[in-house]
Amino acid sequence: MQDATFISVPPEPEQRVGQGESAQGAADSPLRGLIVHDDPAVRRALGVIMERCRFQVSGIAGFPEESIPAARALRPDAVVFDLALSGDLGLQIIPAFLATSPACMVVALSPFTALRDQARELGALALVDPRDLRHVEDWLLAGTDPGAHCH
Repeated sequence: MQDATFISVPPEPEQRVGQGESAQGAADSPLRGLIVHDDPAVRRALGVIMERCRFQVSGIAGFPEESIPAARALRPDAVVFDLALSGDLGLQIIPAFLATSPACMVVALSPFTALRDQARELGALALVDPRDLRHVEDWLLAGTDPGAHCH
């Protein structure tokens, strides 16, 4: 198994979104993204997607127990995470991410679309089937651009 310890890739200090700014209010600054997934290939794909959506991947965590401390340290503008990894936390990891950064866009990956409404009620921007990652891009763009349309 690949070592999946938390990796932090902080942006340059002058490029970070200020604590008082929302993600939408800092169009000229890179947005910070956190990816939580145990598969390196999926992490790479999500990184490409986040970069296309103007996010700098500031952190990567392979396991949920690393993800909350990572979110506290990074205060990300977006988190994309594999819901299957959250184990006992289940959907309750969504409010935990939002507690670290209230304006954070949380996108959960799960093939169980029956959880979509519950995930949205807990504050997730979206629940996306991981077999179709292009929808992650749709939701991240919609979250940063109110004029964008999602499929």
